[in-house]
Amino acid sequence: MNETRIAGLAMWARDRLPVLVDDAFAAVVDRIPMYRDGEPVPRTDLHESITQNLRFLVGAIAHPDAELDLTAPQETGRRRAHQGAPLPEVLQ
Repeated sequence: MNETRIAGLAMWARDRLPVLVDDAFAAVVDRIPMYRDGEPVPRTDLHESITQNLRFLVGAIAHPDAELDLTAPQETGRRRAHQGAPLPEVLQ
């Protein structure tokens, strides 16, 4: 995929980020039983982590040559460990 198409994809995703976040949140809650009842991960925390991680991914696509700032995925992993969330579910 050429740089122009990648930049277009990143712009498309950035412009639709709220919808993409809501769709991803709904899919996670639907497909991963651990997230359905808000325990051990509160739904607001799940929604926020999806937001932060999708922003990270869109930024990485938009700027493929930039050094990656892994703060968002690292923070998500750290919070999930403190919440007692099983690693296989977190990685899904």
